[in-house]
Amino acid sequence: MPASLRLVANTETGLRLSEAEIGNELTLGRPERCEILNDGDTVVDNVLVGVTGEHPEHVQLAAERDGGPGAWADPGREIIVAQRLTPGASAPFWARARFDVSDMEGVYDFELKFGGKSVGRP
Repeated sequence: MPASLRLVANTETGLRLSEAEIGNELTLGRPERCEILNDGDTVVDNVLVGVTGEHPEHVQLAAERDGGPGAWADPGREIIVAQRLTPGASAPFWARARFDVSDMEGVYDFELKFGGKSVGRP
């Protein structure tokens, strides 16, 4: 089997971020924990997760640190979730919605992209 990475998220169809109630300035949704699983048979280095689609500016990502989200990246920016993932291993990360008072009520679609470099079998 070749290299293969899979998203493990909070729904069967992918990641759904919580609705946010607009406050005075900036509103952040509830952080959601996800994982990238190496379900292939090769080692993958420099595993990245990023946000694409129509509204990447409304999504922040953070690598996991001490069981919770670490430092949040700027909205729409990719993060490194693992330096190396061996077959069967996973790397946790966190995602949250980010809005400000100028954003209209509605649904904001986005997509997660992830990848890395396959470096061969362990």
